[in-house]
Amino acid sequence: MRLPKIEHPEDVHRVAGWLAAADCEAGVDLLLESAFAVEMAYPLAMASPRVRMLGLGEEDLRADLRSATDTATLDASRTRCVIASRAARLPNPAQSVFPQVRDLPGLVASSRRGKAMGFVGRMAIHPSQLPVIHEVFTPTDAEIADALAISEVASAAQAHSASIVITEDGRTVGPPMLAHARQLLDLAATMEVRQAC
Repeated sequence: MRLPKIEHPEDVHRVAGWLAAADCEAGVDLLLESAFAVEMAYPLAMASPRVRMLGLGEEDLRADLRSATDTATLDASRTRCVIASRAARLPNPAQSVFPQVRDLPGLVASSRRGKAMGFVGRMAIHPSQLPVIHEVFTPTDAEIADALAISEVASAAQAHSASIVITEDGRTVGPPMLAHARQLLDLAATMEVRQAC
């Protein structure tokens, strides 16, 4: 269930109570669409165990912020959404819709930027956007191969009671890099992405 225009943890509590009273096990996704909601991102994420994901309603947020589409102000809100999600142990969020339906190159650029910021997917406003979104957010063969190599090096290091190892190409592989590699492999497995032969 998606809750738009959410701003107060009490509203999340109320919806969670209604779901419990209806004996419904649904989770809730929260859509942050105002400056106040962005400021409340972490308390909202922690408001109920039913909260599954945070997201931004960027058009309404942009109007509230009086900001253009891709500005530092909007990027700060995006960053807050990612950080609050991870701090609350929620999955990384999906990026908001890209409203210019016919601007597919703009969608590619915006989605790549969102992926680099920590978003793991994107909402679509039109079916024509789906192939672009899928292409950008699907782990590539090169990313999967790199993550597998990191996992193998880390496993070998653990067999020798080491938590950090230097690879043949000079990269330091430690727990944070391994965690990132495992997340990418989990995403690839969820999306059933396999390396090309």
